[in-house]
Amino acid sequence: MTPWQKFVPALNAIVFRAVQAGYSHLLLASSTVSVTKEMVETLSGYMDSHTLVVGAALEGHNFSETRFIFTANGKETPWNTLALWNLKYLSITGFLLAGDSPWNTDNAGVEELTTISALQNLYRVNAKLINVPGVIWDTSNWDDDRKAMHDKKMATKISRPESQLGFSSLHPPYVNHIRLT
Repeated sequence: MTPWQKFVPALNAIVFRAVQAGYSHLLLASSTVSVTKEMVETLSGYMDSHTLVVGAALEGHNFSETRFIFTANGKETPWNTLALWNLKYLSITGFLLAGDSPWNTDNAGVEELTTISALQNLYRVNAKLINVPGVIWDTSNWDDDRKAMHDKKMATKISRPESQLGFSSLHPPYVNHIRLT
């Protein structure tokens, strides 16, 4: 047994340390995304006291050009691949264990969705997905096995969190898609 299992315990350890260090926000980013100061400033510019998370729209997101605020699935919600979280709210629950789907670990991941849903049930907070200019999710250096694993993960971005919501008796979260370019 590893200490981290899937995703949630490691993420919550980061949340805990950030809160203890006195930070008000937490930027999570994959090593496959080159983050610039301008990208962080863009995300920060949409963060306010009523916003839980602001995420960058990435390849694989179903980014809406026409809807403003709507119930979202796992392809329409911010991902920790590049997301800025408000620790005022996230520190209350952390990322929900439901995101690791302990009842069926094949459904683990997309832990952002149940977390947003639960915190929107507790507080009137917003989640925002923004098409930040210049964001590139670079998967070009992956070998065939890693690419196959990624493709499987992307193909289940809707079904995995849908299962988590059902098991947790949560409703899909509301997400605001904001088009910049």
